[in-house]
Amino acid sequence: MEPRYHDKQHFILVDTTGSKIEAISYGNNVHRFDTLLQQGCKYILKDVVFGPNWGDLEFRNIGHRFEVTLTRKTRVEPYTFRLQFSPCPKHLMPFHEVIRQPNKTFVDVMGIVVHMEPLEHVGNRLYREVVLMDARWHLIIVGIWSDLFCRNFQ
Repeated sequence: MEPRYHDKQHFILVDTTGSKIEAISYGNNVHRFDTLLQQGCKYILKDVVFGPNWGDLEFRNIGHRFEVTLTRKTRVEPYTFRLQFSPCPKHLMPFHEVIRQPNKTFVDVMGIVVHMEPLEHVGNRLYREVVLMDARWHLIIVGIWSDLFCRNFQ
């Protein structure tokens, strides 16, 4: 945890695999998360906002450009169990193979939804981008077209 500076506070979150991500609280949330989160304790954070961090990586010990924003909607619960992925059939495609597929190819993948963009109108069709994370913590961005698909992700 970094000391508070005016209206924001930075946290470094570490998952069970040792991967790190920077979490930031702003404004009135600084005091709330300063009280809720204790160094060395384990939590489940729900309703956080993922986004790119374009800040300088020179003084950070994190090898990627993503950050988490802790908002007033963020819920904090004690961590009491290991995050489990349900067993899935072997015909689901690994993320690293999805990139090799031709454009507009249908594939079956399994992952946790970590971020959803709002619905957009592109031309006369609805479109949404969804960020998925697989069991090995790899991220993939999926573009979903048509109102049929988008209705399932609202």
